[in-house]
Amino acid sequence: MNEKLKGGLLVFLGACSFGVLSTIVKFAYANGYTLGEITGSQTFFGFLTLWLLYFVSTKFKKQSAGNTSPEGQQTPTKWWKVCLAGMFTGLVGIFYYQCESFCPRR
Repeated sequence: MNEKLKGGLLVFLGACSFGVLSTIVKFAYANGYTLGEITGSQTFFGFLTLWLLYFVSTKFKKQSAGNTSPEGQQTPTKWWKVCLAGMFTGLVGIFYYQCESFCPRR
């Protein structure tokens, strides 16, 4: 698949999932959940999903015969870069969901 098309499709799917999340957040607020409970549960389930995808992908990588690249060629990402990216992602979720609490329910 063309890389630009693949990237555009992934951005589109991400935008669609953010729209679904706002609906879930509105229902959560209507049922009495707080901002911390909503963002905490989203973070927890995202954590579990990413680890599951990681373990599944590493299992299939080891089983494939076409994987001939030696391990250790890629340098590890610095920890502060990962923390910085995660911090901005988390803050977007917190601020977005806080704004959702101020919007009237339709």
